[in-house]
Amino acid sequence: MSEPLELTLPSVDVRAVRRHLGAALGKLVRDLQRLPLRGDAAEMSDARAVLGVLGPLSRGQPGLVWSALRRPSIYVHLRLAADAMPGAADHLRVGLATLAAELGASAALETPLRLERPPSRLIVRSRREVATLDPALPLTIGRDGSLSQGGRACETAVAFEPLSPSIALALVDDNPLSSYEAHPDKAGSELDLGGAAPARWVASLRDALARIERYLPLHRQELEVVLSEIVPVGTDDERHLSASYREALGVIYVSLHPDPLTMTEAVVHEAQHNKLNAVLTVDPLLENDPTERYRSPVRPDPRPLLGVLLAVHAFVPVALLYAAMHEAADPLVGSERVRERMRQIVRINQEGLELLEAHARPSSSGRELLGELRALHGQGVRRLAALSGAA
Repeated sequence: MSEPLELTLPSVDVRAVRRHLGAALGKLVRDLQRLPLRGDAAEMSDARAVLGVLGPLSRGQPGLVWSALRRPSIYVHLRLAADAMPGAADHLRVGLATLAAELGASAALETPLRLERPPSRLIVRSRREVATLDPALPLTIGRDGSLSQGGRACETAVAFEPLSPSIALALVDDNPLSSYEAHPDKAGSELDLGGAAPARWVASLRDALARIERYLPLHRQELEVVLSEIVPVGTDDERHLSASYREALGVIYVSLHPDPLTMTEAVVHEAQHNKLNAVLTVDPLLENDPTERYRSPVRPDPRPLLGVLLAVHAFVPVALLYAAMHEAADPLVGSERVRERMRQIVRINQEGLELLEAHARPSSSGRELLGELRALHGQGVRRLAALSGAA
């Protein structure tokens, strides 16, 4: 008997999300193994050197290797290289160099590793550092994870502020997709503190994580598995912006907003996208033609049906979060403005599910996911029934 999908919310523990993430990482490893190493001789020599270390480690310490591959600065570059995207050779160079640095920081290198063509910087997540490099000089990664060029230690700076044991606020970001934007009301997701001190961001995001822990405790446990970095994208008192990218697992982009509920919604919403993005690397979920367009319950522009699925999958847990807060008489949900927001989310989920049920051609996993969404949406409607008009 196959294990339950549990892609929307966990019922008992977080094994399901670990399985989904493991499947995405496994596909990345398989795709990299098939990747032809072509290009600059020195760069290809570097790639072979890192892959030569990676092979034995994958057999002897697979958990260590997979933990490193989950780092956003590694995964996104290696995913783009494996998908033969423009600049694939550069992505491979950055991804493998960063992987080597992470393995060094984990004391996994038996001997120092020398890279002839390093990138201009390396983000070493486990050390919360970014190292500035000279691409013209060979880089030596020591057994202790030290980074040196020309016999001198590389200059480093703080790159992250911790939010929890596994999640950090990013002060640097090298996701090459962050300038890409598919939403008509946005212009990319470049890192921007918006003039706010990191401490203000940390306080707001920790508050959101604490609220999720109180009202969706198993989902909060999932966040420690799914998320690694939260990237700031400016401040705005009027509207909130957030984003995630399928090729950049483990990272979400959010703006700073004064409303604590808006910040909490954003973390839940974008983490859900990360979960679905992991599965979409190995299963399409919907077999509809991606050129088909439908009216979205949340976007002004017509969307492919997968976009509707992403929206419903993100908002169903938000509705359950509000239901739990309402049941606990949390003062944050006492205003009519928030009650209307609850009703709006329920309508979004209802309209989205009706659209999916009318037009979706799901895969086997997609059918199971739609069943999860229907059941959890119904639960949310029942729990919010005390609010006039919520159902």
